[in-house]
Amino acid sequence: MSSQNQEPQFIYDAYISFGLQLLHPFISGLYDALKSVGLHVLADRTEPKTNISDAIERCRVSIIVFTIAYAESTLYLQELVKIMECHRRKVQKVVPVFYCLDPSEVCNLSGHFGEILSRTLQGISRDENRMLSYGTALRQAASILPRFLPDIWNNREVMSHIVGHVTSLIDSTKLFIAKHPVGVDSRVQDLIQLLNNQKADGVLIIAIWGMAGIGKTTIAKALYNQIRHNFEVRRFVPDIQDGKGDYPIWLASKFKEERLLLFLKDQVKTKAQNFDSTRNIWWEGLRCLKVLLILDNMRSERELEVLPVIPECFGPGSIIIITTRTKHDRLHEIGVNHIYRVKEMDYNECVELFSWSAFNKATPERSFSGLINYAIEYSDGLPLALVGVGSAVSEKSIQEWENVLDSFKRLPFQDVWQVLKENIDSVGSEEKKIFLELAYLRHLFIGMNRNDISQILQEAGHNAAPRAIKGLEEHSLVWFDEDKLCMNRLLQDIGREMYMKQSSIEPQQRPYDVFLSFRGKETRSKFISHLYASLENAGIYVFKDENGLARGEKLSISLLKAIGESKTSIIILSPNYAFSRWCLQELEDIMICCKNKTQKVLPVFYHIDPSEVRNQTGKFGQAFDNLMKRCPDKIKGKEQSWRKALREVGCIAGFVIRKS
Repeated sequence: MSSQNQEPQFIYDAYISFGLQLLHPFISGLYDALKSVGLHVLADRTEPKTNISDAIERCRVSIIVFTIAYAESTLYLQELVKIMECHRRKVQKVVPVFYCLDPSEVCNLSGHFGEILSRTLQGISRDENRMLSYGTALRQAASILPRFLPDIWNNREVMSHIVGHVTSLIDSTKLFIAKHPVGVDSRVQDLIQLLNNQKADGVLIIAIWGMAGIGKTTIAKALYNQIRHNFEVRRFVPDIQDGKGDYPIWLASKFKEERLLLFLKDQVKTKAQNFDSTRNIWWEGLRCLKVLLILDNMRSERELEVLPVIPECFGPGSIIIITTRTKHDRLHEIGVNHIYRVKEMDYNECVELFSWSAFNKATPERSFSGLINYAIEYSDGLPLALVGVGSAVSEKSIQEWENVLDSFKRLPFQDVWQVLKENIDSVGSEEKKIFLELAYLRHLFIGMNRNDISQILQEAGHNAAPRAIKGLEEHSLVWFDEDKLCMNRLLQDIGREMYMKQSSIEPQQRPYDVFLSFRGKETRSKFISHLYASLENAGIYVFKDENGLARGEKLSISLLKAIGESKTSIIILSPNYAFSRWCLQELEDIMICCKNKTQKVLPVFYHIDPSEVRNQTGKFGQAFDNLMKRCPDKIKGKEQSWRKALREVGCIAGFVIRKS
């Protein structure tokens, strides 16, 4: 399942050599821009443990940012000598950038740059060979074309040109996928099978869809690497975000289209005949070329609306891949032929990927087996989490592992939290509200039938629940297996935390000690009121249906929340208990909590025998049968699950209260 092969010659796509501070806006901006286009970038001082000399050997492209400060240090000059040595061996491309500096000063070792350099070289004046190697390396690097000349006024524009040039230099090589691409090959083969099943002369558009952190970008890069040689124009275009969400759509459209064409321009210009540099003709040039275009992380329908990504824009045999966490209706409108859902990793894949991250080998240490299983259960098949948690515990003792993993119980891993929270925040307000309630009441909703969930939510005031649930599916926040609700465990944890924060519920604070489930008409005055008062007098925090509900609040959702917040449920099973569908639904939910070991259950058999509950016989069974006959439409499909809950509670040892 893994594509762990011999380590490639290159492990970095680009290295940035610079004489500025790493936090300088130009250096940090260039670093982020290169990473955003899918490149694996190393900048000196970003990875303190890295041997820079060895790392330079493993880079496809070195970007040298010349500044006055570059001439002040022999460390920078020695680094430059190493870069030019790799360049001469034709194993590395070099991109010279002159930040607020005249290139002629570097070429001729003159001007202010030359003066600073002379003072620096005085310290090694006895080592003529070193002095000569520094001068030669400076002249050679400064003579390489094209040169880029950013200053404080044109940073962004020049930065875009540098990124475009670097990506064109490494286009003939493979994109960096992942350090340990476990499970990637099988998913890429699924996609290749889809491609092979389509007509070769048409334009094929495929969407790779899945939740945040599931590996969509990694799979898209691996697919690109395997098939890129078959295309005249090929580009991996990352995350076309413009930050202009408040701007008119025509302005956003112009910005995004120009950014996309910036990636394609060079190849279209060299491949298309009679190329004209105007934007209108760029698309005409594309229509006669076989194009491989991967648009990574398309987050909204708006982005698809403003980009002219339709089959008519590209030549026969072109393939367009879109990665997205949202299954938009717009995908079908632009002609998407197939939507490929990326599934979570299976157990064996999880073990291997986690082992690579934690132990730097494919198989785990046996002494850590229990903790490994917990870490894998916590990650729930999400590669982002497996790598993050594995890295967090790498090279740590068993005791340190326990401390790290225990901290994740209280608060999800921060890097994963940010990515998944962004996924949750991307949905509409009503969808988000419903998602947080589903996550908070996960012990009840997970595994529940879609129609039952919709009914409960609608009765709680969420009138558009069916549509909202469909929206959550499209945003990869939930899915249904045989019509039963499923949700990634990390999303459950994060959603629950978000709900409690919004509701001002502290995790250790408000769980009820006891939830009382009873049929009010026959037990309230004679038994429940006395039991409730006795529990309260003993300092036990009790929930019963007329206590703790806001005026006008729907009963069902409030009871669900109260059940979920209770440590123990006391169920008063009276003769007519089974004549109430609300009581039976409460009972079913309580037994789910009991089965999940989140709650203890204490049954009280009030004027009935436990066997009547277990077997639905006697007066208790008659009440149940009468309910089934009275409202068959409202309880359709519930009879068997309610009978099961009654059998289970009837087998629990409790209190039997006979008639006096």
